[in-house]
Amino acid sequence: MPNPTLSQAFFDGLGNRNVQADRVRAGDAGLAETPADSDLGGLWRVYRLRHHGQKVAADAVRAGALVGRLTVWSHVADRNRRAELLASFELPDGTRPLPGLVQVRLLQIDRGGVLLTGYERVLIESDCPGGNMPFRQTWWCLPSPA
Repeated sequence: MPNPTLSQAFFDGLGNRNVQADRVRAGDAGLAETPADSDLGGLWRVYRLRHHGQKVAADAVRAGALVGRLTVWSHVADRNRRAELLASFELPDGTRPLPGLVQVRLLQIDRGGVLLTGYERVLIESDCPGGNMPFRQTWWCLPSPA
């Protein structure tokens, strides 16, 4: 189990954090092809810090922790051969309860975990072509005991 003092310090700072992410790339990055060697090993406790791009209150973040496999890999995103990082999260039974992240950036390695930010594509009913809307998302990821 993560050190409660460190986790508490992180959650106490949530209200002061202003995460800025890169621009949204047009098109669908698709997260189906996950390289087998991109698993970060072991189980991770992942806290989702945003809902539809808006910050979530610390109590709700704490209550929504998920434990499973965290995967981060590089993907060539366009004709110019530029690579971007993608991330996905999978429960031990193989289900993916969270939309994958595109344009992932590692913001912080601190307090026993890593802070990843990017965009998740969420299917919503709207005038958006294809119905997929990109929303900023940030995950706080802590190694979890098996």
